[in-house]
Amino acid sequence: MKNSSQIINGTKKYEFRNFKTTKLNVPIYLLSEGRSLGKIMFTEIKENNKSWKYASKIKVLKKFAKPWRYSHPQGVQRWVKKVSPKK
Repeated sequence: MKNSSQIINGTKKYEFRNFKTTKLNVPIYLLSEGRSLGKIMFTEIKENNKSWKYASKIKVLKKFAKPWRYSHPQGVQRWVKKVSPKK
């Protein structure tokens, strides 16, 4: 939850990974602990040759005042393009 909270509050500006995201300039939901926290977008990718290979710049599009529980799509870890509220 710590990384997700930092992302949605705007204090974490980059997501560091060893692979390039395929979600560049696409609004996606930020998910954590069974809740959707808001919508974000990766706006650019920087390359590096140190402990991480790619840094994806994060833009917060919308922070939900009240995060909501969601139906979790199969195989998803942290962010997805589409989720629906859990009934």
